Amino acid sequence: KRVMTAQASVFQRQETFRKVLEQYGQVLYLCVGSVYTGNYDVAVQWVADNGLSERMQVMDTGAASGRLGLIAETVAIVAETMKDLTELTAHALEIIGACDELLFLNQLKYLAMGGRMSRTGSVVGDLLSIRPIISPKANGAQKVATVRNSESQIRYAINRLEREFEKTASPRILLEYSDNRAWVEDLVMPKIRQVCPRARVSLVPLSLTSGVHMGPGTWGMAFLPGEPAPEETDQGESVMKVLLLSMPDVAPLVIHQEAVHFPNLGIASIGGNIHERHEVRIIDLIRKRRSIRTYLTKQLTRLAPDIVGLSAMSWQWDTCCRIIRLIKHVRPSAKIVVGGYHATLMTQEITKSPEGKLIDFIIQGEGETAFKRLVEALDGRDTFHDIPSLTYRDGNKFITNPMGELQDLSTLKPPIRDKRRLTWGYHVMNMKAEMLETSRGCTHSCNFCSMKHMYGRTFRTYPIDRVIADLDDIYYNKKTRLAFIVDDNLVLDTDRVIRLCDAIIQRGYRRLKLVVQADSLTMANNEEMIRKMAQAGFKSVFLGIENVSKTNLAVAGKGNIVEYSRKAVALCQKHGLMVIGGLIFGFPDDDETAIIENYRFLKEINADAAYCQILTPYPKTGMREQLMAQGLVTNALDLKKYNGLWANVKTRHLSADRLQYLFWYHRQTVLGWWDPSARAKGIGKLWTGIWTYMFKPLLQQQHAWILKKKGWDGIYKDVLKDQENMNTFEGI
Repeated sequence: KRVMTAQASVFQRQETFRKVLEQYGQVLYLCVGSVYTGNYDVAVQWVADNGLSERMQVMDTGAASGRLGLIAETVAIVAETMKDLTELTAHALEIIGACDELLFLNQLKYLAMGGRMSRTGSVVGDLLSIRPIISPKANGAQKVATVRNSESQIRYAINRLEREFEKTASPRILLEYSDNRAWVEDLVMPKIRQVCPRARVSLVPLSLTSGVHMGPGTWGMAFLPGEPAPEETDQGESVMKVLLLSMPDVAPLVIHQEAVHFPNLGIASIGGNIHERHEVRIIDLIRKRRSIRTYLTKQLTRLAPDIVGLSAMSWQWDTCCRIIRLIKHVRPSAKIVVGGYHATLMTQEITKSPEGKLIDFIIQGEGETAFKRLVEALDGRDTFHDIPSLTYRDGNKFITNPMGELQDLSTLKPPIRDKRRLTWGYHVMNMKAEMLETSRGCTHSCNFCSMKHMYGRTFRTYPIDRVIADLDDIYYNKKTRLAFIVDDNLVLDTDRVIRLCDAIIQRGYRRLKLVVQADSLTMANNEEMIRKMAQAGFKSVFLGIENVSKTNLAVAGKGNIVEYSRKAVALCQKHGLMVIGGLIFGFPDDDETAIIENYRFLKEINADAAYCQILTPYPKTGMREQLMAQGLVTNALDLKKYNGLWANVKTRHLSADRLQYLFWYHRQTVLGWWDPSARAKGIGKLWTGIWTYMFKPLLQQQHAWILKKKGWDGIYKDVLKDQENMNTFEGI
């Protein structure tokens, strides 16, 4: 069977418009999103044809279902006291931006019956009890999450409300039911009221169109901020509203871009060290890749920040500038602050660029102290010229202060992981994931690395009790068992690693999984440390093998570490640690044989997974200077491609295009399809099992068919197209 719905004819719609205008002098038509129906186009054309633009305003709300109902209800209430149509239209825009909706489906087969997904997909999904959570957006219905049961649906709804609203907030919440009114009213509504005791909660039937296409058991929740309660405003002290953003761009060098989403620990640490009297919120846009414009517009309208801070790598800078333009459009009064590696390396270039006109401040190096003091200065309690590591606008020019001293890590407060972090759902496959930092810096001299511009060639550590407190927060408060340690090179101080492991073991965490990056030389010479790491819950380690050529390793400033890499892999695997081997391709003397040999080496040493990238001439690195001098850099300006996936260099034997192709082709033919090792299965039995017995066979079958039809060149063209579009975001 096929389920369909029909709309009123164009004549019927136009008759409705005419009758409404006969009854009212001025009309604001809040139209269902144009992506869902043709109402908006019909209405706009009718108004224009009849010369009625003075009397009737038509707005494309981008909304449907309960969200549209809540928007309409709220605008109607405002219209009782706001008689000016232009003013009302502007206010309606704010309401549209702030309103959101979640729809919770019980079965997938009804989507298939309506032609909204394949029948095969619906059967598999229903067998696996996959229940999608949908949010109707301006560009269509977006899947925001999947859960397995009704309890998880309620928990998701509650978590979302907790992140959106404080206890003292008074939002408007619209609960929608299909054939399950009693269940929604008796079970869901009381829990919603418990989370938001001041909320105005309404219970209404799900729209007929939504009910038809989503089926029995579906329910929904639309929500909109209300006016703040009197207790929320502190009249005694001034408060700055601060919003910190990390970029949505991804570089899937190991696994699919949707499989791994980590929070940004940098903005979380900066936010956690701002004075407590200020209102701080952080957003990781990696969790909003499909709806950045809609989501940010809503949050900027709702939060009304005084300061917006953005952190970006060089390959994320283009997206960062686009987001800054959106911020300036929605919230023109907000001060814009940028930081991170790119801002640190390219401060002077940024100030002289067209984008520099949109930026008010730049933080160089570590940001905790500088950003904290900047917020105080904007609140009138400090002065810009006294803040080290700050570049600030003075009229039409920028002034750059001297760099400050490196942070004393023992004085830093913990990063934000509570309700002030508005995004959530961080994961590695089906496992919740968080980030943990125990040290900063590296004393090695790899000349492809830009870290020395951030930290110098230093190594500093957090006190072990602070690390354990941070891990407690992840384990007990966030209920998360997987933590990625972001340290640049944790194992530089081997004695400290053992002490840290002892402290973790003493805490008795169960099913803890720690992931870390380390250098091969240290790991190869410290088996006792590896044994202790395994006991403490370390499950995976990234090893920077870099290359099997002695010449290339010398060019990279690494020394001859090939045998150390081989030994390090063996020792890690001996003690049950999964090894992700990191290789770099595209050194000046690389040819096709060198590419094949590197992939074969990775297979020979039996690395559990591969992290392979093309040599990238990052700004201000020694490697860039060498390659530029040799005329081997083919892309010096388009930094968006500086993410390891693109060939921005050529070699003495290969053009950039040929290097790009061979890097991809021999990964397919030499490494082949990933076969999870026992160590990988130990980290995630469920998802490795699904990959091995379901996805891989299906994908292999599909790949064989496409290969026969298109050949390797055809597949490669598709890969490049996907790669080009991966970090392109609609609306910015």
